[in-house]
Amino acid sequence: MDWEIILLYQTKQHMEKTNYEFLTEELKYLGFGDSLNLSLEEKIKENSGNFELYYSGNINDKPIDAILYFARPVPDGFYFFSDYQLALGDKLQHFKIFKGRGVTLKEGYNLLSGRAVLKQLIGKNGQKYNAWIQLDLDKKEGENFKVITYHDSYGYDLSAALDSFQIETPSSNWDRSMLLKSLQRGNLQSAFLRDNSGMKRILIEANPKQKTITIREDEIFSGTADTRNVQTEAAHAETDDIENVLNKKNPGTKRLKDI
Repeated sequence: MDWEIILLYQTKQHMEKTNYEFLTEELKYLGFGDSLNLSLEEKIKENSGNFELYYSGNINDKPIDAILYFARPVPDGFYFFSDYQLALGDKLQHFKIFKGRGVTLKEGYNLLSGRAVLKQLIGKNGQKYNAWIQLDLDKKEGENFKVITYHDSYGYDLSAALDSFQIETPSSNWDRSMLLKSLQRGNLQSAFLRDNSGMKRILIEANPKQKTITIREDEIFSGTADTRNVQTEAAHAETDDIENVLNKKNPGTKRLKDI
């Protein structure tokens, strides 16, 4: 990692913000909310070098755990959030954080669930570019799963893939750009499909490998008394994906949503 770039970036940011304020904003942006703020403040006050924080929560009723790593390259200098390890069941993955940006907690969950996410990456020459990333959950590279990258040259066009089907947004307060953004985050997204029999609710996800979208029906929309209620809520939800709708049905779980 280029420590000089990090230090210059942090020096500029910290001219107006404390180390604590700066890091809490990063944690919020990356989807960890404010539940770690007290522990973070205590660690900074200890002034004892590099440290770790531990996070536990639920997404779609599935427990997730994370270890967050904070480094301080210069003695008595500023701390920064360098990376985190995310666990979903028996699957683990390390995600690097660079200048406060990287794979968010929800995107990490989506990746460990096998879905693809569109991210801005930085090449060896420092140039930024967008590419789809996906984990090969059957192949390891060291401790991590192999990361498959689909660059623009691969030719995947999510918007065109949607146009191949008669897909409608999940509710009237959604527009096409919101649907695209949700799929780009790797979400399993509810939507409507128009066919010869009319409109039916479906679940869709981006599929860059096959240059299309994956469409499937799910048991939560099977039409039973309970699932009909979920369907009604999904049709009027302002959340970004079906998983947040399910979390709403289980208020005891911690809802995680990208900022």
